[in-house]
Amino acid sequence: MKRSSKIVILSVMAVSMLLCGSVLAQDKLQRARQHYQRGTEFYKQKQYDLALRELMEAYKLDPNPVLVFNIARVHEDKGDNHNAVKYYESYLMMVKSRRKRAKARKKLKKLKRLLKNQPKMGFLSIRTSPPGAVVRVDGQDIGKSPISARQLSMGRHDLEISLSNFETHRAQLLIMGGQTTQIDFQLREMPGTIFISTTPPDATVTVFGAQPRSLGKCPCSFQA
Repeated sequence: MKRSSKIVILSVMAVSMLLCGSVLAQDKLQRARQHYQRGTEFYKQKQYDLALRELMEAYKLDPNPVLVFNIARVHEDKGDNHNAVKYYESYLMMVKSRRKRAKARKKLKKLKRLLKNQPKMGFLSIRTSPPGAVVRVDGQDIGKSPISARQLSMGRHDLEISLSNFETHRAQLLIMGGQTTQIDFQLREMPGTIFISTTPPDATVTVFGAQPRSLGKCPCSFQA
């Protein structure tokens, strides 16, 4: 009887674990669908960067070939032919259907032909608010904003925008052959430090804002 009880208990535990796993799997699929739907809406609005972000999140939750094809398609419509080729090739490795493979191969043939004939240089234009920020590409100073139609080699570059008393902005930049990449950027002021001292000392200080904050006894300081 004891052995039988153990088997029953183990069976119940196994069923519980399977049900738990099923619930978690369903939750992941539901979240993937939500990301996919948002990505589709962004794609319709031609907000390709936002569409890619949502589709990539969906793929992390559900590594489905359909998502890979759609990611490739967004890159293609965005004009990023290098990444479009990369994802169409990944899609080819995932599917076995002759019809689907033929469709992907057709797109790859077109994109590779475009890449072969694509100009090797592109252009960068940058405006910042406030103006006068130092702009560096791959560590090289290329001038102060605004910068208009600065020629750069095609591909990805490291971008840095800096201005005294403002936070430095760093990002990756994609330059496409024969096209101008336009960047408009709002610099964020760097927080300052305010020091407080009182005579006599040890006065208790409270900063009143959206949420009152006690700084304790003076001397003290806080970020403005």
